[in-house]
Amino acid sequence: MFMKIFLFGLSVYIIFTLSLYPYIKEVTLNECIEIALQNHPELKAAEEDERKAKANYKIAQSKNKLLVNGEIKTIEFFEKEEDASGSDTVLDITGIDSDIGLFAGPTLTYNLIDPQRVGIENSTRLSIDLLKMNSVKVKKTIICNVKRSYYGYLFAKENSELMGKLVDKFKKKLQMAKALFKRGQRPILDVSKSEVDLADAKLEYEKAKNSENMMKIDLLVSMGIINDNIEFSPSSVDELPQLRFSLQELNKLAVDYYPEIQIARYIKEINKLNISAAKSARYPIVNLISSIGFFNRNIVNNDTVDDWKEIEENLKSDNWEGRLQIGITASVPLYSGGAIQANVDSSIAEYNKSIYIERNILIKMRAMIRNYFHSMNELVKQMEISKLIEDNARKHLMLAQKSYKNGIGFQLDIQDAEMAVLKAELSFIKARYDYLIMLANLSNVVGLGEEYLCIK
Repeated sequence: MFMKIFLFGLSVYIIFTLSLYPYIKEVTLNECIEIALQNHPELKAAEEDERKAKANYKIAQSKNKLLVNGEIKTIEFFEKEEDASGSDTVLDITGIDSDIGLFAGPTLTYNLIDPQRVGIENSTRLSIDLLKMNSVKVKKTIICNVKRSYYGYLFAKENSELMGKLVDKFKKKLQMAKALFKRGQRPILDVSKSEVDLADAKLEYEKAKNSENMMKIDLLVSMGIINDNIEFSPSSVDELPQLRFSLQELNKLAVDYYPEIQIARYIKEINKLNISAAKSARYPIVNLISSIGFFNRNIVNNDTVDDWKEIEENLKSDNWEGRLQIGITASVPLYSGGAIQANVDSSIAEYNKSIYIERNILIKMRAMIRNYFHSMNELVKQMEISKLIEDNARKHLMLAQKSYKNGIGFQLDIQDAEMAVLKAELSFIKARYDYLIMLANLSNVVGLGEEYLCIK
């Protein structure tokens, strides 16, 4: 409880400081995750489902406890009389052939035998575990979404910064082209080309800024924050975590920890219990019933059925006496129109369906782990190649700039060299954040945190 209050206070403090301070606050990934876990509506809804499951379990448990109701009920007393022919009457009529009494007081009911009770109770108890696992699934999904949005926002910011640097480079290039044109070293065509390049660079920069704003909103939404006017900056990631498990080991871990698999297993077990409960509906139900209260034996009889004054006289307190009654009732279904067997067949079908769903989840889980694992290995190779290309492109750019200043090279050579450097930088940055996003996805599928999956 104390930890929840502390985390809630921390999230409120962070949101408050982000919205009030004029400078841009740097926010770490862990801070974003903590805010999301305190604010996200999906997690709150999952917690309410968990509370509902606990309430349903208490309802199921109550069937094994004493039930007390206050009752007022009529009781009939039939007295057999012989008719004129000397034989008993065939049909007794209420109020004609019987006296009607009245009982008022509490009635206690205790279930002695109910074959369905145990199955229903176990099913609702497993539902609590099911919805707890669903809360874990929602929590892990929220964390994964925050990570993906966070890394996407980081890439968008760095992409925007690179595009801004490119604009500055094209501005300098335009200034150089104009200076060389004035000295007669370059034609007016170079000046025109530099102006076009600068306009294109500004357009790409505006696109990058728009993408940055969109990714910022995505990050705030993943954190469960409605206010999109908050200014903050994500912290850069210095080191890339490396996996310490093989593909086969990851598959084995996921079988035990992937929330979807756990949920499917709980559903399968619940459906199995439902089959037993449905079959148990054929067996008898036995209840112990006890009543203690006040009893009036003669409210209405053959003589007073039309005499309301005498009925009122019978209701006076002198005619009531205390009574304790104890009895046992048993009921067994004789004919249900096929409803019991249909319910059994329906439960069996649900159980078989849950088996197929579990198999399908296992197939998709292994496919996702394989794709994420191989994608991460491929992205590592892409980063190495991008770094090599960037180093070579920078060397080529330096040579192109020297040649252009000496009047040997062409402006197109500089432009191509600069674009090669930019593409290599963007390729490296994109591969880097794609790697982190793939790691977040892999962690979500396996069901374990990145700190456990990676080398410390």
